[in-house]
Amino acid sequence: MRNTIVAGNWKMNASKDAVKSLVNGILSGMGDVSAEVLVCAPFPYLSQVETLISGSSLMLGAQNLNVNVSGAFTGEVSAEMIKDFGAKHVIVGHSERRSLYGETSEIVAKKTKAAIDSGLTPLLCIGESLDQRESGNTEAVISEQLTTVVRLIGIEAFKNIIIAYEPVWAIGTGMTATPEQAQAVHMFIRNLLASSNQDIAEKTPILYGGSMNAGNALELISCPDIDGGLIGGAALKAEDFLQICKAVNMTFQIILVVHVLLALGLVGLILIQHGKGADAGAAFGSGAAGSVFGARGAHSFLYKLTAILAICFFVTSISLAYFASNERSVADSGQSIMSQTVMSDDAFDEDTSEIPSN
Repeated sequence: MRNTIVAGNWKMNASKDAVKSLVNGILSGMGDVSAEVLVCAPFPYLSQVETLISGSSLMLGAQNLNVNVSGAFTGEVSAEMIKDFGAKHVIVGHSERRSLYGETSEIVAKKTKAAIDSGLTPLLCIGESLDQRESGNTEAVISEQLTTVVRLIGIEAFKNIIIAYEPVWAIGTGMTATPEQAQAVHMFIRNLLASSNQDIAEKTPILYGGSMNAGNALELISCPDIDGGLIGGAALKAEDFLQICKAVNMTFQIILVVHVLLALGLVGLILIQHGKGADAGAAFGSGAAGSVFGARGAHSFLYKLTAILAICFFVTSISLAYFASNERSVADSGQSIMSQTVMSDDAFDEDTSEIPSN
């Protein structure tokens, strides 16, 4: 099974005091989080975050990189520089980079390659605008963005890539993508990867980056092809971010309840089948029910029902084992829990002013 991943993108929001409060707040609630969690901080604060998260399971990422290893590129940051601060992830192709700074699919592909070549895990962002969606071009846009990367680095590279689907039209617009809409696009992305390699498609995490919040996280993460979220605004408040991180725990609880019910159902069916077929038929009601099942009919029906429940029980067993394994890995990381003050609501207010193209 694929790991559930929650990545916080702080964008251009930070101060030394706010970073300390936010990170300590996240760490204080990480003890019962089974998802993989990372924060993507602005470049000036990578060192501070590296120190704060030392010894914990919280991971660090950057928000951008230059395709070059080094050289006369004033103001730019390379993959090797990012790695110097303990970061293991980097966002590439974010919708804001594409729209505000003119990053084409070709540039994004080169940045993805630079990250892979340096041993960083790229969070490759893809997604369509409102105009593109309304014109029915969602799949065409996503296909172009994704296949451009595949052509440059090959499908095998996706063993080390996390995809993030950003429905740009649902970010900060007041419009919301339903879980069904999000799942449909995630399934399309996975099928697109599967056309090149089925195994890689099944193992590649695909995160949802369309304004996931504490209110919709559980429903979204419960979708079969949504493996977590790339979180913007909600990542700027520790309490909200942790609620999203713990949505996977709620999924675990739901699976556990279903697992117990399946177990009880199996026990009941086995006990019923210890009697004669006719007696089992009587358990479903007398008269018409008995004539429908009879000795042989009841046996056949119960056998099929038992087989179905057994398969479902097996699936939930694997799911529970996966969640348990994830929780053990979090516990074994030896994270230290630090006391913190509650971050003020306006400590990380987003700057929505227009950013000039560079």
